[in-house]
Amino acid sequence: MSLETTAPLVSEQDGFADLGALTDAHADATPPDNMPSAALTALWESEGRILCQRRDDKPGVLYRGTWSIFGGGVEPGETRREAGVRELEEETGLRLALENLLPFRRFLSPFGKEINVFRARRRVAPEEISLREGAGFGFLTRAQIETYRFIPYVGEALRAHFDAPLE
Repeated sequence: MSLETTAPLVSEQDGFADLGALTDAHADATPPDNMPSAALTALWESEGRILCQRRDDKPGVLYRGTWSIFGGGVEPGETRREAGVRELEEETGLRLALENLLPFRRFLSPFGKEINVFRARRRVAPEEISLREGAGFGFLTRAQIETYRFIPYVGEALRAHFDAPLE
């Protein structure tokens, strides 16, 4: 599988809306039933890299073969923060406490889905990860994030993270 740079999947004019900062109040609320929502977690490890996921390159997978961070849909009755913790564990086997998930950014996808991006800092060894979804994973630097093909709103959130990293 090649990691080479390719053209972006969508342009900035394709309907992604930056909704700004994700607040604690929003993160700990249950989304309305009529608002499809997703929670993604940017796990920042001790070397200053972000744990990223290479998405499956299979028919039917949205943004297949691109890079992202781990996450998925918010289930009914679940808060956005709870979804971020659950999805990270389901997809990697890594467990975080709710209070370690820090709200960061919100986006609206061209498909009308609210995307909630959280950040967390944790020391992680590659052998701790049990990849359960996706084609692979990597601990990526800002330079790699700038050159690898990412889902547009995820790339934007990660660039914003590196502009204002966790202390």
